[in-house]
Amino acid sequence: MFTLVNYFSATFADFDIRALTLNAALPGHRFLSIPGISLQDCWVNCENRASCKSVNYKRQWHLCELNSAGGSTVLQHRVKGSVFYKKRNDATMVQCGSTACEGKMEVCDRTTGTCTVKECEPLQQKAERFVKGNMTSIGDKVLLGCKDRFSPSLGSNVTLTSRCGNDGKWLAEISCFMTCNNGSYRPSTSSETSYEVYEHGQWKTMPCPPGTAFSVYTCSCSIRL
Repeated sequence: MFTLVNYFSATFADFDIRALTLNAALPGHRFLSIPGISLQDCWVNCENRASCKSVNYKRQWHLCELNSAGGSTVLQHRVKGSVFYKKRNDATMVQCGSTACEGKMEVCDRTTGTCTVKECEPLQQKAERFVKGNMTSIGDKVLLGCKDRFSPSLGSNVTLTSRCGNDGKWLAEISCFMTCNNGSYRPSTSSETSYEVYEHGQWKTMPCPPGTAFSVYTCSCSIRL
């Protein structure tokens, strides 16, 4: 029979068992998955990161999910076999020996008392851009691309591979803009009274007639000023 007490010993005296919720999980806020570890180690991984506010632990697969949010409505998301743990505070730093880990993606190494970066912040899906891939450790890669009716600033329908760098930042990003006529023109990036045409490998700014502005809905200078 599974009991929470069996998971913890005096080594985890700081663990607040009242913060655990059985058969519950917080969806949509995972920034890191760690397979093959115990619930205790999952808790430690969260406590060592200021960016971690709660965890989902899938007991059957020994899968630890670190969340960037605490989840006040987690009881509405019942997941059989999952354990949810919410940290006791929302501190923006973690005390690590004589120093403090204040960087958003810094992790405390309790053995050495030092702060290190082990992962990047997850890239979020946007209205104009998609992200394929959910691994965020140093060296991991994701695929970025523009959604339908959007094109990258380079002016061609391309995707971009971005890698998580040693400093915890993604090394490449893609900027997507609303386009018209299969990507041959788009709204201006500097003024609503102009638009841009893609010619000879570059975007050229064109003015709208006086008293009008460019509309992304009609793909023309149809807005009367």
